[in-house]
Amino acid sequence: MNKLKRIFAFVLALVGVLSLAACQKDFEAILELSATRDTVEVNASFSVNEDIISGKAVPHAKLYEVLEKDDEKFVEDKNLTLNSKYTAGSVTFEKLTAGKDYVVYLYIKLDNKDNRIDSKKIKTLNNGQNAEDPFKITNAEEFQQMGKDPDGYYELANDIDFENNILDDQFSSSNKFEGHFDGKGHTIKNFKIKSASNAGVFGYTNKATIKNLNIQDAKIELGGGRSTTNMGILVGRADDTVIENVTIENTNIELAANSSAEIALGTVVGYSENSSFKNITVKNTAMNVTKSRVKVSLGLFAGVLTGQKSNDLDFFVKDCYASGSINAVMHYPSAPSGETDFYYTFIGGFVGNLGADGLIEDSAVVVDIVVTKSEEKSHANEFILAIGGFVGFNNVGSINIERCAAVANIEAYAGKNPNEPKPEAQEGEATPEAPVDLNTVKMSTEEVYIGGFIGRAKWIFNKITKSAYVVKSKEIVTQMLPKETIHEEGKDDVEKQLLYLGTFAGQTTNPEKLTENITPETENPNYGIFTENIQNIIKNKAL
Repeated sequence: MNKLKRIFAFVLALVGVLSLAACQKDFEAILELSATRDTVEVNASFSVNEDIISGKAVPHAKLYEVLEKDDEKFVEDKNLTLNSKYTAGSVTFEKLTAGKDYVVYLYIKLDNKDNRIDSKKIKTLNNGQNAEDPFKITNAEEFQQMGKDPDGYYELANDIDFENNILDDQFSSSNKFEGHFDGKGHTIKNFKIKSASNAGVFGYTNKATIKNLNIQDAKIELGGGRSTTNMGILVGRADDTVIENVTIENTNIELAANSSAEIALGTVVGYSENSSFKNITVKNTAMNVTKSRVKVSLGLFAGVLTGQKSNDLDFFVKDCYASGSINAVMHYPSAPSGETDFYYTFIGGFVGNLGADGLIEDSAVVVDIVVTKSEEKSHANEFILAIGGFVGFNNVGSINIERCAAVANIEAYAGKNPNEPKPEAQEGEATPEAPVDLNTVKMSTEEVYIGGFIGRAKWIFNKITKSAYVVKSKEIVTQMLPKETIHEEGKDDVEKQLLYLGTFAGQTTNPEKLTENITPETENPNYGIFTENIQNIIKNKAL
Protein backbone atom coordinates (compact mmCIF):
# COMPACT_ATOMS: atom_id res chain seq x y z
CA MET A 1 0.00 0.00 0.00
CA ASN A 2 2.80 2.41 0.95
CA LYS A 3 4.53 1.51 -2.28
CA LEU A 4 1.41 2.51 -4.26
CA LYS A 5 1.24 5.81 -2.37
CA ARG A 6 4.88 6.56 -3.20
CA ILE A 7 4.25 5.79 -6.89
CA PHE A 8 1.13 8.00 -6.90
CA ALA A 9 3.03 10.87 -5.24
CA PHE A 10 5.82 10.54 -7.77
CA VAL A 11 3.33 10.70 -10.66
CA LEU A 12 1.70 13.83 -9.22
CA ALA A 13 5.09 15.50 -8.79
CA LEU A 14 6.06 14.57 -12.33
CA VAL A 15 2.81 16.00 -13.69
CA GLY A 16 3.42 19.21 -11.73
CA VAL A 17 6.93 19.59 -13.13
CA LEU A 18 5.71 18.96 -16.66
CA SER A 19 2.88 21.45 -16.21
CA LEU A 20 5.28 24.10 -14.91
CA ALA A 21 7.62 23.46 -17.79
CA ALA A 22 4.75 23.77 -20.24
CA CYS A 23 3.72 27.05 -18.62
CA GLN A 24 7.25 28.43 -18.83
CA LYS A 25 7.56 27.30 -22.43
CA ASP A 26 4.38 29.18 -23.36
CA PHE A 27 5.87 32.32 -21.84
CA GLU A 28 9.24 32.22 -23.56
CA ALA A 29 10.27 35.65 -24.85
CA ILE A 30 13.08 37.45 -26.59
CA LEU A 31 14.09 40.51 -24.59
CA GLU A 32 15.87 43.48 -26.18
CA LEU A 33 16.96 46.74 -24.53
CA SER A 34 18.15 50.09 -25.82
CA ALA A 35 19.14 53.22 -23.92
CA THR A 36 19.64 56.95 -24.31
CA ARG A 37 21.01 59.33 -21.70
CA ASP A 38 17.82 59.25 -19.65
CA THR A 39 15.67 56.41 -21.00
CA VAL A 40 15.67 52.63 -21.28
CA GLU A 41 13.41 51.11 -23.90
CA VAL A 42 12.22 47.53 -23.41
CA ASN A 43 11.09 45.40 -26.36
CA ALA A 44 9.90 41.82 -25.96
CA SER A 45 8.72 39.28 -28.53
CA PHE A 46 6.46 36.37 -27.54
CA SER A 47 5.25 33.17 -29.12
CA VAL A 48 1.48 33.00 -29.61
CA ASN A 49 -0.14 32.53 -26.20
CA GLU A 50 -3.90 32.38 -25.57
CA ASP A 51 -3.56 33.72 -22.03
CA ILE A 52 -1.77 36.83 -23.29
CA ILE A 53 -4.27 37.28 -26.12
CA SER A 54 -7.22 36.99 -23.72
CA GLY A 55 -5.65 39.38 -21.23
CA LYS A 56 -5.37 36.80 -18.47
CA ALA A 57 -1.59 37.01 -18.64
CA VAL A 58 -0.03 40.48 -18.40
CA PRO A 59 3.59 41.08 -19.49
CA HIS A 60 5.34 43.73 -17.43
CA ALA A 61 8.87 44.90 -16.74
CA LYS A 62 10.56 45.93 -13.53
CA LEU A 63 13.51 48.30 -13.62
CA TYR A 64 16.22 48.32 -10.95
CA GLU A 65 19.26 50.54 -10.60
CA VAL A 66 22.44 48.51 -10.06
CA LEU A 67 24.30 49.66 -6.94
CA GLU A 68 27.71 48.76 -5.57
CA LYS A 69 28.41 45.08 -4.90
CA ASP A 70 25.61 44.20 -7.34
CA ASP A 71 22.91 45.40 -4.97
CA GLU A 72 19.78 46.60 -6.73
CA LYS A 73 17.41 49.47 -6.05
CA PHE A 74 13.85 49.25 -7.39
CA VAL A 75 12.92 52.09 -9.76
CA GLU A 76 9.62 51.33 -11.51
CA ASP A 77 7.24 48.60 -12.68
CA LYS A 78 5.39 49.09 -15.99
CA ASN A 79 3.10 46.97 -18.15
CA LEU A 80 4.16 46.44 -21.75
CA THR A 81 2.05 47.90 -24.55
CA LEU A 82 1.28 44.98 -26.86
CA ASN A 83 1.00 44.97 -30.63
CA SER A 84 -2.23 44.06 -32.42
CA LYS A 85 -1.21 40.39 -32.66
CA TYR A 86 -0.17 40.15 -29.00
CA THR A 87 3.18 38.73 -30.07
CA ALA A 88 5.34 41.67 -29.03
CA GLY A 89 5.28 44.54 -26.57
CA SER A 90 7.31 47.53 -25.49
CA VAL A 91 7.64 50.06 -22.70
CA THR A 92 10.02 52.96 -21.99
CA PHE A 93 11.40 54.00 -18.62
CA GLU A 94 12.11 57.72 -18.55
CA LYS A 95 13.86 60.41 -16.47
CA LEU A 96 16.77 58.12 -15.62
CA THR A 97 20.34 59.08 -14.72
CA ALA A 98 22.98 59.24 -17.43
CA GLY A 99 25.84 56.79 -17.22
CA LYS A 100 24.10 54.47 -14.75
CA ASP A 101 23.80 50.66 -14.82
CA TYR A 102 20.28 49.30 -14.77
CA VAL A 103 18.73 45.82 -14.93
CA VAL A 104 15.37 44.98 -16.46
CA TYR A 105 13.37 41.95 -15.32
CA LEU A 106 10.64 40.72 -17.64
CA TYR A 107 7.61 39.13 -15.97
CA ILE A 108 4.28 37.72 -17.05
CA LYS A 109 1.59 37.83 -14.40
CA LEU A 110 -1.00 35.02 -14.54
CA ASP A 111 -3.51 34.14 -11.82
CA ASN A 112 -1.93 36.74 -9.51
CA LYS A 113 1.43 35.04 -9.82
CA ASP A 114 4.51 36.64 -11.41
CA ASN A 115 6.47 34.40 -13.75
CA ARG A 116 9.93 35.79 -14.32
CA ILE A 117 10.87 35.19 -17.96
CA ASP A 118 14.18 36.95 -18.55
CA SER A 119 16.47 39.73 -17.39
CA LYS A 120 19.17 41.91 -18.94
CA LYS A 121 21.51 44.69 -17.87
CA ILE A 122 22.04 47.96 -19.71
CA LYS A 123 23.82 51.25 -19.09
CA THR A 124 22.35 54.63 -19.96
CA LEU A 125 24.55 56.71 -22.22
CA ASN A 126 27.03 59.01 -20.57
CA ASN A 127 27.77 61.18 -23.61
CA GLY A 128 25.50 63.52 -25.56
CA GLN A 129 24.94 65.83 -22.59
CA ASN A 130 27.01 68.75 -23.84
CA ALA A 131 29.03 70.00 -26.80
CA GLU A 132 32.29 68.78 -25.25
CA ASP A 133 31.08 65.19 -25.13
CA PRO A 134 28.50 64.64 -27.92
CA PHE A 135 27.09 61.31 -29.01
CA LYS A 136 28.98 60.36 -32.17
CA ILE A 137 26.81 58.93 -34.94
CA THR A 138 28.56 56.40 -37.15
CA ASN A 139 25.77 54.67 -39.12
CA ALA A 140 22.20 54.95 -40.37
CA GLU A 141 20.73 53.07 -37.41
CA GLU A 142 22.32 55.43 -34.89
CA PHE A 143 21.21 58.41 -36.97
CA GLN A 144 17.61 57.30 -36.77
CA GLN A 145 17.77 56.82 -33.00
CA MET A 146 18.06 60.56 -32.27
CA GLY A 147 14.30 60.77 -31.86
CA LYS A 148 14.61 58.82 -28.62
CA ASP A 149 16.72 61.62 -27.14
CA PRO A 150 15.60 64.78 -28.95
CA ASP A 151 17.46 67.29 -26.79
CA GLY A 152 20.89 65.66 -26.89
CA TYR A 153 24.16 66.76 -28.45
CA TYR A 154 25.09 64.86 -31.61
CA GLU A 155 28.08 64.75 -33.90
CA LEU A 156 28.45 62.97 -37.23
CA ALA A 157 31.60 60.86 -37.19
CA ASN A 158 31.64 59.94 -40.89
CA ASP A 159 29.60 60.01 -44.12
CA ILE A 160 26.41 57.92 -44.16
CA ASP A 161 24.80 56.39 -47.25
CA PHE A 162 21.15 55.51 -46.56
CA GLU A 163 21.00 53.42 -49.76
CA ASN A 164 17.67 54.92 -50.95
CA ASN A 165 15.80 53.97 -47.78
CA ILE A 166 13.06 56.10 -46.24
CA LEU A 167 14.05 58.07 -43.17
CA ASP A 168 11.94 57.51 -40.09
CA ASP A 169 9.61 60.28 -38.96
CA GLN A 170 11.62 61.01 -35.80
CA PHE A 171 10.66 64.54 -34.87
CA SER A 172 7.07 65.76 -34.72
CA SER A 173 5.00 68.37 -32.90
CA SER A 174 4.91 66.01 -29.92
CA ASN A 175 8.62 65.11 -30.12
CA LYS A 176 10.49 68.17 -31.42
CA PHE A 177 14.23 68.14 -32.00
CA GLU A 178 15.53 70.54 -29.34
CA GLY A 179 19.13 69.40 -29.42
CA HIS A 180 22.33 70.28 -31.19
CA PHE A 181 23.64 68.55 -34.30
CA ASP A 182 27.11 69.10 -35.75
CA GLY A 183 27.73 67.31 -39.04
CA LYS A 184 31.45 68.08 -38.86
CA GLY A 185 31.45 68.60 -42.64
CA HIS A 186 30.34 65.03 -43.34
CA THR A 187 27.64 63.97 -45.84
CA ILE A 188 24.38 62.07 -45.57
CA LYS A 189 23.00 60.88 -48.90
CA ASN A 190 20.62 58.70 -50.89
CA PHE A 191 17.45 58.83 -48.81
CA LYS A 192 13.76 59.57 -49.13
CA ILE A 193 11.71 61.75 -46.81
CA LYS A 194 8.64 60.13 -45.31
CA SER A 195 5.39 62.05 -45.68
CA ALA A 196 4.31 63.63 -42.37
CA SER A 197 2.74 66.79 -41.01
CA ASN A 198 6.24 68.14 -40.42
CA ALA A 199 8.63 66.19 -42.61
CA GLY A 200 12.36 66.39 -43.15
CA VAL A 201 15.60 64.93 -41.85
CA PHE A 202 14.72 66.94 -38.74
CA GLY A 203 10.93 67.06 -39.00
CA TYR A 204 10.13 69.66 -36.34
CA THR A 205 12.82 71.66 -34.54
CA ASN A 206 12.54 74.05 -31.62
CA LYS A 207 15.42 76.03 -30.10
CA ALA A 208 17.78 73.66 -31.89
CA THR A 209 21.11 74.06 -33.68
CA ILE A 210 22.05 72.30 -36.93
CA LYS A 211 25.39 73.02 -38.57
CA ASN A 212 28.25 71.78 -40.75
CA LEU A 213 26.27 69.22 -42.74
CA ASN A 214 26.18 68.15 -46.39
CA ILE A 215 23.16 66.42 -47.95
CA GLN A 216 23.13 64.75 -51.38
CA ASP A 217 20.57 62.95 -53.53
CA ALA A 218 17.50 63.22 -51.33
CA LYS A 219 13.87 62.89 -52.45
CA ILE A 220 10.44 63.97 -51.27
CA GLU A 221 7.29 62.49 -52.74
CA LEU A 222 4.12 63.94 -51.25
CA GLY A 223 0.74 62.85 -52.55
CA GLY A 224 -2.75 63.68 -51.34
CA GLY A 225 -4.01 62.72 -47.92
CA ARG A 226 -2.68 65.41 -45.59
CA SER A 227 -4.47 68.69 -44.97
CA THR A 228 -1.47 70.55 -43.52
CA THR A 229 2.14 69.78 -44.30
CA ASN A 230 5.42 71.58 -43.66
CA MET A 231 8.09 69.80 -45.63
CA GLY A 232 11.75 70.37 -46.39
CA ILE A 233 14.73 68.19 -47.12
CA LEU A 234 16.47 69.41 -43.94
CA VAL A 235 13.60 70.60 -41.70
CA GLY A 236 9.83 70.50 -42.05
CA ARG A 237 9.16 73.21 -39.49
CA ALA A 238 11.81 75.22 -37.65
CA ASP A 239 10.98 77.34 -34.59
CA ASP A 240 13.70 79.46 -32.93
CA THR A 241 16.33 77.32 -34.65
CA VAL A 242 19.85 78.20 -35.80
CA ILE A 243 21.00 76.56 -39.04
CA GLU A 244 24.50 77.25 -40.38
CA ASN A 245 27.02 75.89 -42.88
CA VAL A 246 24.80 73.44 -44.72
CA THR A 247 24.97 72.31 -48.36
CA ILE A 248 22.12 70.43 -50.05
CA GLU A 249 22.71 69.07 -53.57
CA ASN A 250 20.76 67.16 -56.22
CA THR A 251 17.36 66.88 -54.59
CA ASN A 252 14.03 66.01 -56.15
CA ILE A 253 10.72 67.19 -54.68
CA GLU A 254 7.37 65.93 -56.00
CA LEU A 255 4.08 67.32 -54.71
CA ALA A 256 0.46 66.60 -55.55
CA ALA A 257 -1.63 68.54 -53.02
CA ASN A 258 -5.03 67.27 -52.00
CA SER A 259 -8.21 69.32 -52.00
CA SER A 260 -7.80 70.56 -48.42
CA ALA A 261 -4.06 71.07 -48.35
CA GLU A 262 -2.17 73.91 -46.70
CA ILE A 263 1.43 73.28 -47.63
CA ALA A 264 4.78 75.00 -47.03
CA LEU A 265 7.51 73.39 -49.08
CA GLY A 266 11.21 74.19 -49.45
CA THR A 267 14.57 72.49 -49.76
CA VAL A 268 16.09 73.78 -46.52
CA VAL A 269 12.87 74.32 -44.57
CA GLY A 270 9.16 74.12 -45.24
CA TYR A 271 7.96 76.56 -42.58
CA SER A 272 10.25 78.66 -40.41
CA GLU A 273 9.38 80.93 -37.50
CA ASN A 274 11.91 83.03 -35.57
CA SER A 275 14.83 81.02 -36.99
CA SER A 276 18.14 82.11 -38.53
CA PHE A 277 20.06 80.76 -41.50
CA LYS A 278 23.67 81.50 -42.44
CA ASN A 279 26.03 80.19 -45.11
CA ILE A 280 23.66 77.68 -46.67
CA THR A 281 23.79 76.51 -50.29
CA VAL A 282 21.13 74.61 -52.21
CA LYS A 283 22.27 73.26 -55.58
CA ASN A 284 20.16 71.68 -58.27
CA THR A 285 16.78 71.20 -56.64
CA ALA A 286 14.03 70.02 -59.01
CA MET A 287 10.62 70.93 -57.57
CA ASN A 288 7.67 69.50 -59.49
CA VAL A 289 4.20 70.40 -58.23
CA THR A 290 1.69 68.47 -60.33
CA LYS A 291 -1.27 69.72 -58.28
CA SER A 292 -1.02 73.06 -56.53
CA ARG A 293 -4.27 73.82 -54.84
CA VAL A 294 -5.90 75.42 -51.82
CA LYS A 295 -2.98 77.10 -49.96
CA VAL A 296 0.55 76.41 -51.15
CA SER A 297 3.80 78.31 -50.48
CA LEU A 298 6.98 77.04 -52.08
CA GLY A 299 10.54 78.11 -52.81
CA LEU A 300 13.88 76.50 -53.51
CA PHE A 301 15.20 77.68 -50.13
CA ALA A 302 12.03 77.89 -48.02
CA GLY A 303 8.27 77.70 -48.36
CA VAL A 304 7.47 80.18 -45.58
CA LEU A 305 9.78 82.43 -43.56
CA THR A 306 8.00 84.25 -40.77
CA GLY A 307 8.46 85.63 -37.27
CA GLN A 308 11.13 87.92 -35.92
CA LYS A 309 14.89 87.80 -36.08
CA SER A 310 16.18 85.45 -33.43
CA ASN A 311 19.21 84.86 -31.26
CA ASP A 312 20.06 88.58 -31.01
CA LEU A 313 21.36 88.57 -34.60
CA ASP A 314 21.03 91.50 -36.99
CA PHE A 315 19.82 89.13 -39.71
CA PHE A 316 17.74 86.04 -40.07
CA VAL A 317 19.05 84.99 -43.49
CA LYS A 318 22.62 85.76 -44.57
CA ASP A 319 24.97 84.35 -47.22
CA CYS A 320 22.48 81.79 -48.48
CA TYR A 321 22.12 80.56 -52.07
CA ALA A 322 19.82 78.31 -54.03
CA SER A 323 19.56 76.99 -57.57
CA GLY A 324 17.13 74.75 -59.40
CA SER A 325 13.76 74.65 -61.08
CA ILE A 326 10.13 74.97 -60.05
CA ASN A 327 7.32 73.58 -62.21
CA ALA A 328 3.81 74.02 -60.88
CA VAL A 329 0.34 73.25 -62.21
CA MET A 330 -2.57 75.23 -60.75
CA HIS A 331 -5.21 72.61 -60.02
CA TYR A 332 -7.87 74.25 -57.89
CA PRO A 333 -11.23 72.83 -56.82
CA SER A 334 -14.34 74.96 -56.63
CA ALA A 335 -14.33 77.33 -53.67
CA PRO A 336 -16.68 76.41 -50.81
CA SER A 337 -19.86 78.44 -50.47
CA GLY A 338 -19.25 81.58 -48.45
CA GLU A 339 -15.45 81.22 -48.63
CA THR A 340 -13.81 84.51 -47.61
CA ASP A 341 -10.23 83.34 -47.22
CA PHE A 342 -9.06 82.93 -50.80
CA TYR A 343 -7.03 80.00 -51.97
CA TYR A 344 -3.51 80.86 -53.06
CA THR A 345 -0.22 79.69 -54.48
CA PHE A 346 2.88 81.74 -53.62
CA ILE A 347 6.00 80.77 -55.57
CA GLY A 348 9.39 82.36 -55.01
CA GLY A 349 12.71 81.29 -56.41
CA PHE A 350 14.16 81.71 -52.91
CA VAL A 351 11.08 81.83 -50.63
CA GLY A 352 7.40 81.52 -51.46
CA ASN A 353 5.79 83.42 -48.58
CA LEU A 354 7.81 85.96 -46.60
CA GLY A 355 6.36 87.56 -43.49
CA ALA A 356 9.09 88.30 -41.02
CA ASP A 357 10.60 91.17 -39.07
CA GLY A 358 14.28 90.89 -39.84
CA LEU A 359 16.90 91.11 -42.54
CA ILE A 360 17.69 88.92 -45.51
CA GLU A 361 21.06 89.97 -46.88
CA ASP A 362 23.79 88.87 -49.27
CA SER A 363 21.78 85.97 -50.67
CA ALA A 364 20.92 84.86 -54.21
CA VAL A 365 18.94 82.39 -56.27
CA VAL A 366 19.25 81.00 -59.80
CA VAL A 367 15.91 79.56 -60.88
CA ASP A 368 13.65 78.49 -63.73
CA ILE A 369 9.97 78.89 -62.83
CA VAL A 370 7.23 77.54 -65.10
CA VAL A 371 3.59 77.79 -63.98
CA THR A 372 0.62 76.46 -65.92
CA LYS A 373 -3.05 75.80 -65.15
CA SER A 374 -4.87 72.50 -65.24
CA GLU A 375 -7.03 72.08 -68.32
CA GLU A 376 -9.72 70.27 -66.35
CA LYS A 377 -12.84 72.44 -66.63
CA SER A 378 -14.19 71.13 -63.33
CA HIS A 379 -11.62 73.19 -61.52
CA ALA A 380 -12.39 76.77 -60.58
CA ASN A 381 -10.31 79.90 -61.09
CA GLU A 382 -10.77 81.37 -57.62
CA PHE A 383 -7.24 81.64 -56.31
CA ILE A 384 -4.52 84.26 -55.85
CA LEU A 385 -1.20 83.57 -57.55
CA ALA A 386 2.05 85.37 -56.78
CA ILE A 387 5.33 84.56 -58.50
CA GLY A 388 8.70 86.20 -57.93
CA GLY A 389 12.25 85.39 -58.85
CA PHE A 390 13.30 85.84 -55.21
CA VAL A 391 10.07 86.23 -53.18
CA GLY A 392 6.57 85.21 -54.23
CA PHE A 393 4.52 87.18 -51.70
CA ASN A 394 5.14 89.09 -48.50
CA ASN A 395 2.18 88.87 -46.20
CA VAL A 396 3.00 90.38 -42.82
CA GLY A 397 6.09 91.68 -41.06
CA SER A 398 8.47 94.57 -41.62
CA ILE A 399 10.79 92.78 -43.98
CA ASN A 400 14.18 94.12 -44.96
CA ILE A 401 16.03 92.76 -47.97
CA GLU A 402 19.48 94.08 -48.87
CA ARG A 403 22.02 93.07 -51.52
CA CYS A 404 20.13 90.03 -52.77
CA ALA A 405 19.84 88.81 -56.35
CA ALA A 406 17.42 86.72 -58.38
CA VAL A 407 18.76 85.27 -61.61
CA ALA A 408 15.52 83.96 -63.02
CA ASN A 409 13.46 82.74 -65.92
CA ILE A 410 9.73 83.08 -65.22
CA GLU A 411 6.96 81.69 -67.42
CA ALA A 412 3.25 81.64 -66.55
CA TYR A 413 0.51 80.27 -68.82
CA ALA A 414 -3.25 80.18 -68.26
CA GLY A 415 -3.27 76.65 -69.66
CA LYS A 416 -0.85 74.08 -70.96
CA ASN A 417 2.63 75.33 -71.77
CA PRO A 418 2.45 76.21 -75.49
CA ASN A 419 6.15 75.44 -75.87
CA GLU A 420 5.68 71.76 -75.08
CA PRO A 421 5.78 69.44 -78.10
CA LYS A 422 2.35 68.98 -79.72
CA PRO A 423 1.13 65.41 -80.22
CA GLU A 424 1.09 64.28 -83.84
CA ALA A 425 -2.08 62.82 -85.27
CA GLN A 426 -1.88 59.07 -85.70
CA GLU A 427 -3.11 57.40 -88.86
CA GLY A 428 -6.91 57.40 -88.91
CA GLU A 429 -7.17 60.04 -86.16
CA ALA A 430 -8.32 63.63 -86.45
CA THR A 431 -5.74 66.38 -86.53
CA PRO A 432 -5.10 67.70 -83.01
CA GLU A 433 -6.99 70.87 -82.20
CA ALA A 434 -5.19 74.15 -82.60
CA PRO A 435 -3.81 75.49 -79.31
CA VAL A 436 -5.94 77.97 -77.40
CA ASP A 437 -4.82 81.60 -77.47
CA LEU A 438 -3.81 81.86 -73.83
CA ASN A 439 -3.80 85.66 -73.98
CA THR A 440 -7.61 85.43 -73.96
CA VAL A 441 -7.86 82.98 -71.06
CA LYS A 442 -7.99 83.91 -67.38
CA MET A 443 -5.47 82.29 -65.07
CA SER A 444 -7.80 83.16 -62.20
CA THR A 445 -10.81 85.31 -61.39
CA GLU A 446 -8.56 86.80 -58.70
CA GLU A 447 -5.29 88.68 -59.02
CA VAL A 448 -2.06 87.28 -60.38
CA TYR A 449 1.17 89.05 -59.33
CA ILE A 450 4.41 88.39 -61.20
CA GLY A 451 7.71 90.19 -60.71
CA GLY A 452 11.30 89.48 -61.57
CA PHE A 453 12.30 89.85 -57.91
CA ILE A 454 9.04 89.86 -55.90
CA GLY A 455 5.53 89.01 -56.99
CA ARG A 456 3.67 91.17 -54.51
CA ALA A 457 5.17 93.52 -51.93
CA LYS A 458 2.34 94.61 -49.66
CA TRP A 459 2.48 97.81 -47.67
CA ILE A 460 3.63 95.91 -44.57
CA PHE A 461 7.36 95.94 -45.26
CA ASN A 462 10.34 98.12 -44.49
CA LYS A 463 12.57 98.08 -47.54
CA ILE A 464 14.00 96.13 -50.43
CA THR A 465 17.22 97.84 -51.42
CA LYS A 466 20.35 97.31 -53.49
CA SER A 467 18.96 94.06 -54.86
CA ALA A 468 18.72 92.78 -58.42
CA TYR A 469 16.60 90.87 -60.87
CA VAL A 470 18.78 89.45 -63.64
CA VAL A 471 17.38 87.66 -66.67
CA LYS A 472 18.74 84.14 -66.79
CA SER A 473 18.10 83.55 -70.51
CA LYS A 474 14.79 85.22 -71.42
CA GLU A 475 12.46 87.95 -70.23
CA ILE A 476 9.37 87.16 -68.14
CA VAL A 477 6.80 85.34 -70.29
CA THR A 478 3.09 85.50 -69.44
CA GLN A 479 0.10 84.34 -71.44
CA MET A 480 -3.18 85.12 -69.71
CA LEU A 481 -5.97 87.65 -69.90
CA PRO A 482 -4.59 90.79 -68.20
CA LYS A 483 -7.94 92.54 -67.53
CA GLU A 484 -11.63 91.84 -67.69
CA THR A 485 -14.70 94.03 -67.82
CA ILE A 486 -17.23 93.41 -65.06
CA HIS A 487 -20.86 93.95 -66.06
CA GLU A 488 -23.38 94.50 -63.28
CA GLU A 489 -26.98 95.40 -64.00
CA GLY A 490 -27.73 98.99 -63.13
CA LYS A 491 -24.07 99.89 -62.66
CA ASP A 492 -21.33 101.24 -64.89
CA ASP A 493 -18.94 98.68 -66.28
CA VAL A 494 -15.84 98.21 -64.17
CA GLU A 495 -12.49 97.06 -65.48
CA LYS A 496 -10.77 94.57 -63.19
CA GLN A 497 -7.02 94.04 -63.26
CA LEU A 498 -6.25 90.32 -63.39
CA LEU A 499 -2.50 90.46 -64.01
CA TYR A 500 -0.04 92.69 -62.20
CA LEU A 501 3.28 92.34 -63.99
CA GLY A 502 6.48 94.21 -63.15
CA THR A 503 10.11 93.88 -64.03
CA PHE A 504 11.18 94.04 -60.39
CA ALA A 505 7.89 93.88 -58.42
CA GLY A 506 4.61 92.65 -59.78
CA GLN A 507 2.71 95.00 -57.50
CA THR A 508 3.57 97.14 -54.50
CA THR A 509 1.63 99.73 -52.55
CA ASN A 510 4.85 101.43 -51.35
CA PRO A 511 7.16 101.87 -54.34
CA GLU A 512 9.24 104.40 -52.39
CA LYS A 513 10.46 101.52 -50.22
CA LEU A 514 12.05 99.84 -53.23
CA THR A 515 15.33 101.73 -53.60
CA GLU A 516 18.58 101.38 -55.53
CA ASN A 517 17.51 98.09 -57.05
CA ILE A 518 18.80 96.73 -60.35
CA THR A 519 16.62 95.52 -63.23
CA PRO A 520 17.47 94.51 -66.81
CA GLU A 521 16.69 98.09 -67.85
CA THR A 522 19.22 99.61 -65.44
CA GLU A 523 22.00 101.45 -67.28
CA ASN A 524 25.50 100.49 -66.15
CA PRO A 525 24.34 98.39 -63.20
CA ASN A 526 26.62 98.44 -60.19
CA TYR A 527 27.09 94.78 -59.38
CA GLY A 528 29.97 95.80 -57.14
CA ILE A 529 27.48 96.28 -54.30
CA PHE A 530 27.25 92.50 -54.04
CA THR A 531 29.64 90.05 -52.46
CA GLU A 532 32.13 88.38 -54.77
CA ASN A 533 30.15 85.17 -54.59
CA ILE A 534 26.95 86.84 -55.82
CA GLN A 535 28.88 88.69 -58.53
CA ASN A 536 30.13 85.34 -59.83
CA ILE A 537 26.57 83.93 -59.74
CA ILE A 538 25.27 86.87 -61.79
CA LYS A 539 28.14 86.60 -64.25
CA ASN A 540 27.86 82.84 -64.78
CA LYS A 541 24.05 82.59 -64.30
CA ALA A 542 24.65 79.52 -62.14
CA LEU A 543 25.84 78.47 -58.70
